[in-house]
Amino acid sequence: MNPTCRIRLFNVCYNTGKVPVLWAKGVIVPVPKCSSSDPRDPLSYRGITLSSATYKLYCGVLDCRLREIFESSDIIYDEQNGFRKDRNTIDHFLSITSIIESRKLRKQSTFAAFIDFEKTYDTTNRALLFNKLELLGVSSKMIKALRSLYNNVQSCIKLNGILTD
Repeated sequence: MNPTCRIRLFNVCYNTGKVPVLWAKGVIVPVPKCSSSDPRDPLSYRGITLSSATYKLYCGVLDCRLREIFESSDIIYDEQNGFRKDRNTIDHFLSITSIIESRKLRKQSTFAAFIDFEKTYDTTNRALLFNKLELLGVSSKMIKALRSLYNNVQSCIKLNGILTD
């Protein structure tokens, strides 16, 4: 697609809060978790959803805009390193390692809790999330654009070259 047409399409999507129907359909392809897994066991596979490249670019544009909003308004705490540009969680790992070593030298006990929010994306209350974005001052236009990505979403599975309904 011509870059100028793509920009126009993205602007229409953003300004109307609507996306093309085709963007709402994903194709899930099962990928083995490891080569030694039992191919007959459904739990041996990880579902990877294939989406339109144009849809992914549009999501990237919204992501950039949202990050600009959050970074410029100090909505995200400085201590948050995961999922932020030019930051990583290694800094936190080094900090906790240093603290543990320091306390160990002083013969002090250290207790830490690490939480893995497994399948968090699958269980996110989107209505609550959109309300929170509104409370944080994110524009109604941006929220409408984000909501449009979750309206009428459909998936099908591609198995042995055949698509399900």
